[in-house]
Amino acid sequence: MRCLRQLADAGLTTFVSFAPAYPPTGGVTPEGIADAFSEAGVTKMFTRSLDGRWGALEAIETAVRASELREELSRIGDPEHMTAFTRALGDACQARGISFRGSSELRVEEGSAARRS
Repeated sequence: MRCLRQLADAGLTTFVSFAPAYPPTGGVTPEGIADAFSEAGVTKMFTRSLDGRWGALEAIETAVRASELREELSRIGDPEHMTAFTRALGDACQARGISFRGSSELRVEEGSAARRS
């Protein structure tokens, strides 16, 4: 965060890829995350949910099984929870002047890349 602030203070546009998005833990809120990025001078942000292919979800579940944060982090595989969290994070970022994009906003329709060429 200090590096982002230094880059922003130097006049550079700062961008954060907060991906994959994970459920906030320990009382952290979407507003708190947006505040931290705003205070660091971030002007653009992108996020997406965890891609569950290739065993990523199972690996995370195994890794956090013994963690005190297990219950909170287990929501990473709940699409409804993560959609609501991502929406709240986007709203909080935009309220602070951070341009926000989620993966659903950047999907390219099949064949559209060829039309742009």
